[in-house]
Amino acid sequence: MPRYYCRVCWNTKGWESPSGRTKHEGTNAGAKGFGQEEWLFRPDWILEGYHYAFLQPIENGRSKKWKGKSLDLLLWSYSPSREWCEVGQISNCSVVSREKEAEVLGKYEKNGWLQQMREGVSAVGGRNGNDHWHFNVRFRVDDVKLKDPLLPLTRRPATARCQLVLVAE
Repeated sequence: MPRYYCRVCWNTKGWESPSGRTKHEGTNAGAKGFGQEEWLFRPDWILEGYHYAFLQPIENGRSKKWKGKSLDLLLWSYSPSREWCEVGQISNCSVVSREKEAEVLGKYEKNGWLQQMREGVSAVGGRNGNDHWHFNVRFRVDDVKLKDPLLPLTRRPATARCQLVLVAE
């Protein structure tokens, strides 16, 4: 299966909750003070064996290019010290349908997880805005390999910040 570079917002809490360190200008995270990827690796929010999350580069091609696909992702982020860092990898990451997203939103609300997300955003001084939450991928926790510590990338991913780009092996 081909691997794709996928940028995620910067986070200092292991992408389990907002860290308040996403002030990059010109990004959604910069405008709101958080990015929806900040819960990417929340280990206790599991539904039917899967963790559901949001990745902006997936959203940009979700309905056409990535619909129904499983992807291997190499995650990277741009640090406040202006370094490109490898965050980790997700194997077998499935793009979910809009119908599944609506179902997941209902379960997150029922479980109190959306409220926890709202509280996390408020705790770091972010703006919830109109409270639109999205989930466009799902994966099993066993398919995640995080870098600890984060590794500097030897070269910048040849990618715009909100697109998936094939990794040249």
